[in-house]
Amino acid sequence: MQIIAITLKNFKSFEESQTFTFEQLNLIKGINGCGKTTLANESILFVLYGNTPKDSLQKLPTRWSKSKTCLVSIEIIQHGNTYIIKREYPTKVTIFENEIEISTEWTNAEAQKWLINKFGTLQYFRQFRTIESHSKDNVLEQGPSALKKILFSISESIFNDVKTKLQSIKRNRELYNKDNAVMYPYYPSERRLETLELEMLGLDSKITDMNNEIQVASRRINTLESSVSANRNSMRILEQNKSKLNQNSVCYACNRGLEEEKRKSMINEIDQKIAKVNEVLIPQDQERQELRKSWDSSQVPLTKLRNRKNRAKELWLKLDNRIKLKNYKYTNKDVLIVKKAIEELEHMSTYYLTESVKVLEPIINSILSKIDFRVKFEVSDKNKFTITLEKEGVEYTYSDLSEGQKLLVQIGFKLALLMERNESGIIVADEGFSSLDEENLKHIINIFQNTPFQLFLVLHHAPQLPENIKVINLNKGE
Repeated sequence: MQIIAITLKNFKSFEESQTFTFEQLNLIKGINGCGKTTLANESILFVLYGNTPKDSLQKLPTRWSKSKTCLVSIEIIQHGNTYIIKREYPTKVTIFENEIEISTEWTNAEAQKWLINKFGTLQYFRQFRTIESHSKDNVLEQGPSALKKILFSISESIFNDVKTKLQSIKRNRELYNKDNAVMYPYYPSERRLETLELEMLGLDSKITDMNNEIQVASRRINTLESSVSANRNSMRILEQNKSKLNQNSVCYACNRGLEEEKRKSMINEIDQKIAKVNEVLIPQDQERQELRKSWDSSQVPLTKLRNRKNRAKELWLKLDNRIKLKNYKYTNKDVLIVKKAIEELEHMSTYYLTESVKVLEPIINSILSKIDFRVKFEVSDKNKFTITLEKEGVEYTYSDLSEGQKLLVQIGFKLALLMERNESGIIVADEGFSSLDEENLKHIINIFQNTPFQLFLVLHHAPQLPENIKVINLNKGE
């Protein structure tokens, strides 16, 4: 395990590019090409995430340079691959993988997405990869609720995946809940449904043919009734005129007197007309009566056909409904079971949190043993999370600790959380250890030497450090 210490005692500025080489897993080389700028994590955060400390304009990469642009790059070796990331202020990002540029056709947004997928988010780096005495990203400063959220986030995706699947099952069971559906007691037979469809088509054809015949007959009946009515009217007039001639010897049209011979001639003429009208009227009336009788008799089978079709359609609709609802195999009890499972998952998260802190406690306490502190986590039945620090039987809160003690507790928490995630790589302490005395500093160094992490620390003083620590003394240009 390599530890690099950079000493900054009486250091004010440097104008030449500096290279810091780390031989371990994650962040390996940082090159400053912007003139005077901040060191360590702020430079790293700028390269990886384009982040600059907005609370102080003096810390912007171009602040001490007359140039409006600058370039900061880092070299990262991860899983045997070498990555060089270069960020030009204010926008351009360039990424090389094993000396081949992979960001040629990427937009800045696409390049940034690649960096986040590869090395984590800005929030993750700040929370787990940096150590500072005072930082808004220090979860211990934020209280138990923030730490509880961090602890649970380790496997939050697993719980969320399970919850999402359970909710999908719940929606499916609610959708196919036969207790809430109108379901007919028919076997869902596709063949029977097809048979009913064919029967309805046949009945439709018969009803159509019969309707066409009835319509033809109706039109003929209407024509005959009109003709019969006209002929009967003509017959009535002829009969009236004949009756007038038989009763009086005057003309029925002009009321003039008629000779007997003339009167008989006119009666004879009317009889001939009556006979001709009867020749047409009698067969028309017979045909009309027969068609009317046939029309009346056709209504019964037509009604039967329509009733049969309506019954077939009713059966088809019910069978179609049954087939559509054949997947409705769940009941209210099935829905209740999955709802209960979702509730149990919420309780399980509390159990998981309790078990997680049981794992964390010995790791953190092994780190805090140097200052005789012990940490204790408690999770209540209501999922309320509390942290207790204890020394020689006296309980303390995090705010009760000295700056050095807070730093040790912070290191213990972060290392424990990272190790529980089975992670390794770099941790940057940007002047975070300057407040420690030499003994505590050596203790922390010993802690890191027994963990899978690389420590990169910036110091304002240069105590006597172990020989296996690489020291870059900027005062001496080393």
